Amino acid sequence: MLMCNTLRRTAIVFVVAIEALTYRAWPSPYTMVATVLSVYGALHAARGDLMYHPRGYAVAFLANISSSVYLVMVRPVRDRLKLSNLQLQFLNTLFIVPVLLVVVAIAPPLSPLNALSAPGARPLDASFLFLFLASCLLAMTITHATYVSTTINSAVTHVIAALVKDGVLLFVSFMLDGHQGRANGTIVGVLLSLLGSVVYGTGKIVQSIYDAKTKSQASASSKAPEANVPSSKKTD
Repeated sequence: MLMCNTLRRTAIVFVVAIEALTYRAWPSPYTMVATVLSVYGALHAARGDLMYHPRGYAVAFLANISSSVYLVMVRPVRDRLKLSNLQLQFLNTLFIVPVLLVVVAIAPPLSPLNALSAPGARPLDASFLFLFLASCLLAMTITHATYVSTTINSAVTHVIAALVKDGVLLFVSFMLDGHQGRANGTIVGVLLSLLGSVVYGTGKIVQSIYDAKTKSQASASSKAPEANVPSSKKTD
């Protein structure tokens, strides 16, 4: 699980690359610094669990690439089709359900029905039903929050801001088993990733202030010549 989480944290590299290719814009220096810190922080946190499995790595990187394309393209597609976030979420669910059914049909080991029919499984248990419905609600909430976030922010901003949840996960993991997290260097790794988020946020604030100042100066300079033009008078 730790290795999977580490590989998923490298998604920011794919988002930065795909966004640069899509919009033909080189990422800013603070974006590059934040990317390096975030990825290095993830690797540092998982340095005690760097197990290599070709299939696992392939699945993780495939998930990174697909989710990165999804995050970068969701905003232009939504704007082009003039859809609301709820409409986009409905269409996304409508199209993904047949795909999941096909995957379950051709890959039986991935089918959740196997888990439900396993010995000792109780699919009608109240606690199971509660957790199942809660996970469905959480998935819908996360998807909608992603659409809202990409409406306001870029895909890179969304991915970097999502690293903040690692701090919450770190706190929860310490409540359950603090020694394991401390032994694997999770604290330093998560703090490095959070530092990357701070660097990116600071860079965005500085850039917005600079852009506002430049726009104000340009507006003032464009009005200055008009003020110096003498007013013409009519002569009979």
